[in-house]
Amino acid sequence: STVGTILSLTRIPTFADVLNYCKTAGIELYPEIKRFRTRADIQLMVDDVESANMEFQTFFQSFSIDDLIFLRGINKNVALGLTANESVQATYESLIDSVAAIDGNLIYWQRATLLSNPAIVTYANSKGLDVVAWTVNEFNDAKLLMLIGVNKIMSNINIEVI
Repeated sequence: STVGTILSLTRIPTFADVLNYCKTAGIELYPEIKRFRTRADIQLMVDDVESANMEFQTFFQSFSIDDLIFLRGINKNVALGLTANESVQATYESLIDSVAAIDGNLIYWQRATLLSNPAIVTYANSKGLDVVAWTVNEFNDAKLLMLIGVNKIMSNINIEVI
């Protein structure tokens, strides 16, 4: 319990709070739609993004192409992308094609898979998609990913790559 502690007045921010903070601070937001979320939950998230005028600074991600299809159907402006870790060519090409077909903007792929198979980046870029690598906690990995065409990285630490 936090009663009587320094945390007693602390509350967990809502998604709307986070959006408003990001807007004020000029920060892009990359929310993930978890698999347990319902269509109603996704609608609420999109409503909050629209209310905050953050449609062009919000980059949704999901492991579910069906959730992304639903999201694209209710909002044409937000960026969206599939999170995946496939390394088999036919599979990753099919997934990337699915993202491109719904006017997706990017893919989120696991760092080691991209480093061992840069053809994923090349294929995604050929379909007009940016590539985000997750989770990049090593400077050398970040630099190598940039060299193969990765546009963005997700990290648990601050990494500056120039």
